[in-house]
Amino acid sequence: MDQEVNGAPEALPIERRTLGEFSYLYRPAKGEAVARIHFAHATGFHAGVYRAMIERLDPRIEVFALDQRGHGQTRAEANPKRLRSWKIYIDDLTTFLEQIGGDFFLGGHSMGGVVSMGAEARLVGSPKARVKGLLLVEPVAPSLPMRVMLPPLQPLGVGFLIPLAQSAKKRREYFPSRDAVYDSWSKKPLFDKWAPGTLEAYIRDGFIDTDDGQVRLACAPLWESHTFAYSEARYIRHLKKGKSPIALLRGGEGSTCSSSARNDIVRLRQVAYEFFDEKANHFIPMERPELLAEAFHALIQSTEASDLSLKSPALRANR
Repeated sequence: MDQEVNGAPEALPIERRTLGEFSYLYRPAKGEAVARIHFAHATGFHAGVYRAMIERLDPRIEVFALDQRGHGQTRAEANPKRLRSWKIYIDDLTTFLEQIGGDFFLGGHSMGGVVSMGAEARLVGSPKARVKGLLLVEPVAPSLPMRVMLPPLQPLGVGFLIPLAQSAKKRREYFPSRDAVYDSWSKKPLFDKWAPGTLEAYIRDGFIDTDDGQVRLACAPLWESHTFAYSEARYIRHLKKGKSPIALLRGGEGSTCSSSARNDIVRLRQVAYEFFDEKANHFIPMERPELLAEAFHALIQSTEASDLSLKSPALRANR
């Protein structure tokens, strides 16, 4: 019998595993899985940043979360000179899902949302893996004018004029230690509202130990800059090919998914769940991880047995 606290099942441990040169987080289901999900991270982050969300998912859900190429603990080749689109991320996720096999609900934050759209489209008709639903959290979803103008100009390097691409390549890459990173980053307003333990998780797997005793960013500044510069503006083509229901979470401050882009998305798909808060920002997963768990539960319940009731587990005070 599941151990429960105040009516909620107890959280299960999250493991870090490898598949070839790729690293991923895995949380087994308690008993027979009622659903399996994969969550894809945003540019510059890694799967571990979303631990707080994973911990809040019903224990009967089996969870996978890949560190994309050039991010986190994955060690696949990441040469910025060869990064000219997000196709490589879509290829990697599609391959990963087919290697694991079976049915999935896909979710993703920012870049991860678009990469999940692409993987869903790629898996249509696949005998190895199938997508049953799609959770989009602040996806990089430009409105129609940018979808038309940006792609022809990206080969000319116009994407590097994007402020995020410029600032990424200037990021400090090396620190004396992870403690030094925390001492520096914890003072930044950006992290003030992050859920407890999330910044620590970002730092833990977001840096690599060097031979001289320092640590360096796992997502190299040039790789991150190229990822921003070559963002996938034509995401609508992926949505048109996929057919599963979606859940959509957006903020009103600094959102990467405008209201017009939102309207384009919901015209193409059945919407199982939608959340918008004008005071929320792009970092909804880091600041309010419970919203992602709630959205995943609603998405799963919309497609599975109508009497399925999903609960977030009780969390220990000292995680």
